[in-house]
Amino acid sequence: MNSGRLVRCYYLLLGRARLPLLALLVLLTGLLALPASRVGIEQDNASMVAAEPVQQAGYRHFKELFGRDDLLLLGLQSDDLLSPTGLARLDRLTRDIEQLPGIERVFSLSNARTAIPGPFGAQPATLLPDLAAEDFSTRLDERLRQNRELGSRLLSPDRTTAAILAVPKQTDGNRLQDLVSALRRIGDELPPGNRLYLTGIPVQKADVARAIQRDQRVMIPLSVLVLGLLLLLLFRRPLGVLLPLAVMGISLTWTIGLYSLAGLQLNTVTALLPPVIMVLAVATCIHLLHGWLELAGERGEVRTLLAHRMATLFTPCLLTALTTAIGLFSLTVCDVPAVRNFGLYAGLGTLLSFILATTLVPIILSWRPLPPRHAARPPRLLRRGLRRATRLVLWQPAGVLLAAGLLSALALPGLWQIRNNTDLVRFFRPTAPLYTDTLALDRSLGGVETIEMMLTRKDGKAFDADQLQRLAAWQRELQRHPEITGSFGLPDLLGVLWRAEHPESAASLPTDNAQLLDLFDLLSGIGDRQLVRRLVSADLRHTRLSIQLHLLGSAAASRLAEELLAEGRSWLGEGISLEATGSFLLMSGDSNRLVRSLLMSFGLSLVLILAALYAAFHSWRLLLVALAPNLIPLLWTGGLMGWFDIDLNTGTAMIAAVTIGLVVDDTIHFLHRYRREQHGYAKPALVRTTLGVGPALVISTLVLALGFWVGIFGSFLPTSWFSLLTGATLVGALLCDLLVLPAGLLLLERLRRRKHAAVMLLCLLLLCALPAWAADALPQQLQQNDADLPVRSVLLPAAPPHVGSLKLLKRGTAVVLQTDLETTLLRRVLAAISRSEQQRWPAGKPGHDAMLAYLDMLSAAAAAAEQRVVDIPAGEDRRRRLQIEFIAAPPDYRLAFFLPDGRGQRTLQASRTIGAEFCLAEMRAILGEQLKLDSEGVDRILGPLLQQHTKEQP
Repeated sequence: MNSGRLVRCYYLLLGRARLPLLALLVLLTGLLALPASRVGIEQDNASMVAAEPVQQAGYRHFKELFGRDDLLLLGLQSDDLLSPTGLARLDRLTRDIEQLPGIERVFSLSNARTAIPGPFGAQPATLLPDLAAEDFSTRLDERLRQNRELGSRLLSPDRTTAAILAVPKQTDGNRLQDLVSALRRIGDELPPGNRLYLTGIPVQKADVARAIQRDQRVMIPLSVLVLGLLLLLLFRRPLGVLLPLAVMGISLTWTIGLYSLAGLQLNTVTALLPPVIMVLAVATCIHLLHGWLELAGERGEVRTLLAHRMATLFTPCLLTALTTAIGLFSLTVCDVPAVRNFGLYAGLGTLLSFILATTLVPIILSWRPLPPRHAARPPRLLRRGLRRATRLVLWQPAGVLLAAGLLSALALPGLWQIRNNTDLVRFFRPTAPLYTDTLALDRSLGGVETIEMMLTRKDGKAFDADQLQRLAAWQRELQRHPEITGSFGLPDLLGVLWRAEHPESAASLPTDNAQLLDLFDLLSGIGDRQLVRRLVSADLRHTRLSIQLHLLGSAAASRLAEELLAEGRSWLGEGISLEATGSFLLMSGDSNRLVRSLLMSFGLSLVLILAALYAAFHSWRLLLVALAPNLIPLLWTGGLMGWFDIDLNTGTAMIAAVTIGLVVDDTIHFLHRYRREQHGYAKPALVRTTLGVGPALVISTLVLALGFWVGIFGSFLPTSWFSLLTGATLVGALLCDLLVLPAGLLLLERLRRRKHAAVMLLCLLLLCALPAWAADALPQQLQQNDADLPVRSVLLPAAPPHVGSLKLLKRGTAVVLQTDLETTLLRRVLAAISRSEQQRWPAGKPGHDAMLAYLDMLSAAAAAAEQRVVDIPAGEDRRRRLQIEFIAAPPDYRLAFFLPDGRGQRTLQASRTIGAEFCLAEMRAILGEQLKLDSEGVDRILGPLLQQHTKEQP
């Protein structure tokens, strides 16, 4: 007995056990409805943290030494801020905030402590003088001038905004939301002319949880309304609305109920589960209902006819459910728990919705009479559109393939523009309080994010005077980074104390260890103990440096941290270990790893889905034809993201992995119907297939697309982009399935008959290759920098002032030597490079011509870099930025020049293939000169990186 007969027997038996099965469905739904209604909202974003033991251990050690770094940052903006009235208001506000239940400690101008010269040396004092003093303004200016480091942390440069740093207690999510609400209420109660801004990672977590709750309350009913209206418009009968909505509701209840029973809570990623499950559940119902409508006018017993029709549709519906689930299950390879859970339960929900649809829909339809003959006719506009599409394919198959190829070629350059950038603040819409407050504080206070540097003396001793001087010098050097607005560390605190203890000294810090030890003793006696312990450990061998930043995306933050580590190690020397950490940097790293994991899962899902397609149709030819209409829509979507500057982030990176399983669905239904209709000739079969299955494909795609587009109105912009682009991808896939797929099938027919084989085969192969070229063309340029694995890094030159850095990177299978220049003296640097190259490659030596070509390209790239700063006025950042890369990816060796923009992005200026000998000789020579290694030492570094990819020994 074959599978078709087994399925028909199953449906015949199903018709005899309708009532018990309905009772079972009602019982299971009732049992799972309670846990589904009680699913929680994650408050701390813990499931967004990837499993990175080293970074997590380092951050835990940092918190054990210095306490929490995820502070609440408030800003009081007032026109009379530094008047006695304004400062008294700031003091009351500081006290009110400190009395809130969830607050541990508050720092502001009103309670800040400093040290001033006294009769016996330094003595403690408040940063603010007596508010009642007659010369209050003069004394205040003098105090702020003497305490520039502390004052710059607590007061904006224009002196209209005062920073308030609040250390929250460790509380659960609901209490954190209450705390944030209480702080905003305090701000609302301020008198006119005053405004309180609020930001910080705790605020981000609280607002994310609140936004998820809002979206669940609003988006689910809105999705039901939109899907219901669309189904009513398309099917024009109540049954066409109620049955899909019933399957959708039960599927959602079962999935979320199981999710809740597993002890899981909704987060920014799994909040997508309800809309995804809802639209996927409806798709199968549409095909089953359309099959039922095709029985209009048939004669016979209803249950028998229905069993035969459902058996015919069972296989393609099963295949579509499996391919969709495979695409979703591929997300479980991601190392971020939130994405793993989304992939697992979305795939599970897809399979549950298939089981429910193929059970509940036939049961209900078995009680209904067959529809009248006119019910099988789809809407006139839909019939007309399908006929025109069929006529176009039959008349101009080559034109269809050529048009698809041209659109793909236009999309291809857009892929090069895609950048990886996750910014949680800009996840919110511009009208959100977190967004407006954060940007306002970023402008007024000069940065709201921090990278924490943890410094540890390796020999276990206390920091000495020389190391402290080095750290202070590095802090001054940090100002050359445009992303950095300031820093605060142990030298700043000791500097205040030193000036108060030695007001006559010209030095800003002690110059010998005895003086430093006396200063440490004084600090422990008169310093703010809580503030001191937030900067230096009790044994004086650990300290922190807080580097304040403007708002940065995750990719730019991670790159900056790598640069700072290399720079800091150069300044501090071998005796101090340096580690970049902090809550902001960990969130950035988690976001970058999440994006990379999602892209990897797409590759896995693609392989598994293609394997499933081959297993279903047992034809390499059909598999080849199916590639183009399923990969081209993804290429178009990627091109749109690049052309419209849509970032690749935790939301948009999920598009490919989620939609690859969905875009295959229409292909499966089309091919399954085509094989049934084909009886020797392709053209009649294509006409019957398009007109027969086309209406269901159009209706299901419209329902899916509009179901996803409801998410555009969500609170998070990545969710909106995910919803918009996923729907657009599905519409693009529908067009490819109705045009490109039939053209490809017609190609197979002509190949079989040996007519126009070469031209048509070339068109199809080009279409199939375009998506592959999109992934592989110029892979070194397309790959984001955060995916590079650093091997060695050194500043250029080794001693300050630096003009750039040299990095040896592993980029996929390629080895890259990257020179990153960032200097106002670019012409001098290029002159030095030119002299070095001409000495290395004198006239007559093999490689001399390649060297001249290299210098010509370098000169052109430098001119482009100079052109970028022509319109920048003096006093602003006029550094010329140029990246030079020697790329060894045997057998391909390439030289590339990029123009960075200073914000973490770069533009390809020029690229060319070069000889292997010249490329490897340049890499060896540059590494030897800059790392001070002999040829054997260079080979020990460079050799293992290349030997696994080429038989040639570097």
